Amino acid sequence: MDKHVGFKRVYHVNDGIVKCFAPVMNDKNVDGFIITDNYRIYKLPLMTSMDTLKEKPKSRYGTFDIETYIGDKGEHHIYMLGVYVDSEYISFYLSDYSDESDMISAFLYCVKKYKVKTLYAHNGGRYDSVVIAKILSKKKVRVAGMPIEWQSNVSKENALDAMIISGRGFRVVLKDSLRLIPGSLRSLCKAFGVPTSKGIFPHGFITPKTLEYVGPCPDREYFKIGEDAISPSEYATLPSVFDLRRQAIEYNKRDCIALHEIMTLFQSMIYDLFQVNALSFNTIASLAYGC
Repeated sequence: MDKHVGFKRVYHVNDGIVKCFAPVMNDKNVDGFIITDNYRIYKLPLMTSMDTLKEKPKSRYGTFDIETYIGDKGEHHIYMLGVYVDSEYISFYLSDYSDESDMISAFLYCVKKYKVKTLYAHNGGRYDSVVIAKILSKKKVRVAGMPIEWQSNVSKENALDAMIISGRGFRVVLKDSLRLIPGSLRSLCKAFGVPTSKGIFPHGFITPKTLEYVGPCPDREYFKIGEDAISPSEYATLPSVFDLRRQAIEYNKRDCIALHEIMTLFQSMIYDLFQVNALSFNTIASLAYGC
């Protein structure tokens, strides 16, 4: 059984001991995390350096992110995909491929090459993995000429708990980091004090005709944080000549790297407190019970 206390979620364990794992939030921004165990309260400080942590459990994983535009019928199309693994970022841009399925094939070939077993996307269970699953359900994607198989598990929250894609010589699980570390990626970057911050990008400006756009910077109204347009001072920092492909790749790259930094720090913080590998769990609820 669980109940909500403000923005915190408290879990009641069978032995009567209350364990709580929750983000401490101020409005929509994550200010830190609180964990309680056996009525002892641990407050996780907002770190400014990932080097301050002593224990770093071994776990090899990568992060990925897709960028999309909305078609005439409201469907979401992937025009770019990026992956960050082993301190290397690789991008895939639709203009370089025949279609979305061809681009996903190249992405999966990269996954096979790097032999990475787990990839995280923030909100992937409700968006990134869902969009990829729709493409895989419509077209037969092959990796190095060989067919692939995929399956997904839907959670109680109607999100993909995990998506497994496999083929000859590889198997990768796509997971959702948001279910493990609640909060927007922008607020988590600030809360954890990671070196990489989330950028800004004119998502509403993207159409099939603008993918190779190079010209004056799109109007300020296209650049939004949440529902609001960025401030005039923020807009003034953007390049006057806007190379959309270059900016899209840079934006995606920052997202992938920032998420990897957050997860590395989060994993180490939990291990320092409980000697538990946080990335062995798919959700914040299962982690709370596992601690």
